[in-house]
Amino acid sequence: MNFLDNIFIKLIIYINGLHNILDKCCKNKPFLRIMRIHLPIPYLLIFTPILWVICSSIKETHHSLKYLSIFLLLSLFARSIGCIINDILDKNIDKNCSRTKDRPLASEQISIKNALILLFFLLILLISIAKIFLSDKALFISLMFGPLIFIYPITKRFCNYPQIFLGFIFNLGVWPAWITIRNDFNFIPFLLYIASVCWTIGYDIIYAHQDYDDDLKLGYGSIVTATGESVEHIIIFFYRICFLCLVTAGIHQNAGFIFYIFIFLSGYILYWQVENFDFNNQKNSGALFRINAIFAILSSLGFIFS
Repeated sequence: MNFLDNIFIKLIIYINGLHNILDKCCKNKPFLRIMRIHLPIPYLLIFTPILWVICSSIKETHHSLKYLSIFLLLSLFARSIGCIINDILDKNIDKNCSRTKDRPLASEQISIKNALILLFFLLILLISIAKIFLSDKALFISLMFGPLIFIYPITKRFCNYPQIFLGFIFNLGVWPAWITIRNDFNFIPFLLYIASVCWTIGYDIIYAHQDYDDDLKLGYGSIVTATGESVEHIIIFFYRICFLCLVTAGIHQNAGFIFYIFIFLSGYILYWQVENFDFNNQKNSGALFRINAIFAILSSLGFIFS
């Protein structure tokens, strides 16, 4: 075990401890739980590619902070909205899965009616903020692709590749962010979008591995259930594309040496996840998924100091 391995293990222990604290704080607060406030890491994961875009498109600090604040808020609402939609559509599925049976809708702590009211309220807030701060073109793209958020929860019922759908849908915020700031198209946002899509597919495969037994029993689709033990090679494939796209984006932006230090460190985290992935140990996959928070932070620092 080398020096970096020791650091990552300590970070996993720290992240798991924070995860448990937040989980306890929201234990009897079903409305916070249905919004996943007790699970902050996915909020970081959805916002990170947008942060890459902001840092790649503007260099003035005061403008960066403005757009960071706007898109952070939009990301928070979008993530919560997606979770509520997922729980409404998956209520009966979640009841039969050991990891999700205690979710507020599945355990009937919240009614469908109240969940829909909360969903409507968050949608109004999201659209209002987007209308105020996004450009007309970015708003149009957001409204055009926004409904795709309803597709992901049902993909597991008719195909074995819901992680691919999630990758493309989860990271659509890259485009409104770029268009609002730059109002053009070039190779950089394309590279960052592909990087974020492949990163999401990789870490969601690891996340889905937690439900492998339940998905097999219930007959729900997943790349994990479709490929079995060879799924590790698929994770490697998508993580490699993610890493190569980030490096290529840095080259196209004439990024400095510090950028590559952080990107190679974050790349090692992707490698470390695969090295420690154990198909026969589903409990370990939750911890491996959460280490992506460190990838998010390191890669973001690379773009900040590029």
